[in-house]
Amino acid sequence: MASTADFNKRGLRPPQTQPPKVVILGAGNILLKDEGVGVRVVEQLRREYHFPENVSLIDGATLGVDLIPIIRDTEHLIIIDAVKARQKPGAILKFTPEELSSKIPAKHSLHQIGLLEALEIARQLDGKLPRTIIFGIVPEDASHMGLELTQLIRAQTPKVMKLIIEELTNLKIPAKKL
Repeated sequence: MASTADFNKRGLRPPQTQPPKVVILGAGNILLKDEGVGVRVVEQLRREYHFPENVSLIDGATLGVDLIPIIRDTEHLIIIDAVKARQKPGAILKFTPEELSSKIPAKHSLHQIGLLEALEIARQLDGKLPRTIIFGIVPEDASHMGLELTQLIRAQTPKVMKLIIEELTNLKIPAKKL
């Protein structure tokens, strides 16, 4: 293998090793209480941690297909979202897009079509998806208007944040607590 000195003698630049681009994407409708848990987790991560430049925290709200450029422009994608599942409220599920249909029955969330379509369109355009992990939180109340998470779901956000930090640690990406 050529050393940096070998490259310099030949007037060439050594290959650059860029850290992987990571997107932490919070999805959900903050107007429907727990439906906005993904967005709220991203907001809390912004307040409590400092991330290196290769990590982007995105409020994906209910953007759906507008997320395609973001999905296509990353190597690692971590999604946080409310999911409807046969689990008790507050349950935290971890899965990949490929596991989605086997872990989560039929209707996943109020904006699922947009997010799932965005993932599928990105897959079709590029022939692959970035390495994607989804943290789904089963909501207690996602049908009533309200800007605040229920107490049960609010109590789960530190656990979800810890899981996200563990994912970053596995990628050897530091996150510093503020």
